[in-house]
Amino acid sequence: TLGLNQIEELAVFLKKTPVDPNEAKHFPILRADPGAPTSKIVCSSLRRAVSTIAFAFKDRLSRRPQEKVLIIPSLQEIR
Repeated sequence: TLGLNQIEELAVFLKKTPVDPNEAKHFPILRADPGAPTSKIVCSSLRRAVSTIAFAFKDRLSRRPQEKVLIIPSLQEIR
């Protein structure tokens, strides 16, 4: 489905070596590369959002199994 394809594209995008200087400073943080500043992954409580985070950041989360995804219900979409 479209959503699953988009999640896969995001996972691939996060693995790339950025060329743009603005991207270059954010990618190591998003991936939690060695030496990058620490960061937290936050997500709404919607199942779709949690699934997106789990799949798109699976490499980061598998490298850092102790890292938690912070589920914050107030981040949920409002109609």
